[in-house]
Amino acid sequence: MAREMRDATSRARDWDAPEPAGDDQPTPRLLPYGEMTGPLAPSPAEIAERSEFGKWIPRSVLPADRDALAEVVRSAGAPDRVVDQIDSLPPDLTFETVVQIWGALGHATEARAG
Repeated sequence: MAREMRDATSRARDWDAPEPAGDDQPTPRLLPYGEMTGPLAPSPAEIAERSEFGKWIPRSVLPADRDALAEVVRSAGAPDRVVDQIDSLPPDLTFETVVQIWGALGHATEARAG
């Protein structure tokens, strides 16, 4: 009985060990949508910059227009460069996501194929 219990517990975690790729299958990667390519694909540095920018914009405020975003980033104590970027947004648009805001500022954004 003890051996059966030991065998059962050693197999209990088999489900979370990934299976290796088959001979005719590509090696799995962490990017689920493939590489970001093309003339407007953001570099890793740009993605990090967008992440830093986006941390000042809580999701709870979205969707929001320029004035609402400016109020939020100012009250959060965002750096002047973030406040200046928000102030430069068009006043007549409503933004649903940080990526939309980032794109409206003229920065590269990802696009999913398909």
